[in-house]
Amino acid sequence: MVYRPVKSDNFWTTLDMTEAEVQQEIKDEIEELGYDPANQMPLGAEKAVD
Repeated sequence: MVYRPVKSDNFWTTLDMTEAEVQQEIKDEIEELGYDPANQMPLGAEKAVD
C-alpha cells in the first residue's frame, strides 16, 4: 500500500498570494456578495442529518 498526498481542492491554498492578500480577497468577496456564504444555514434538502 502506498500513501500519496492528495491535491487540495481549496482554491485559496493554490494561489500565489500572501496570507494578508488572501484575507483581503475573502473580505472583498464577502462585501461584494453582501453576505458570508461560509456562515449560511442550510434551508432545505441540502441540510445534512447528524
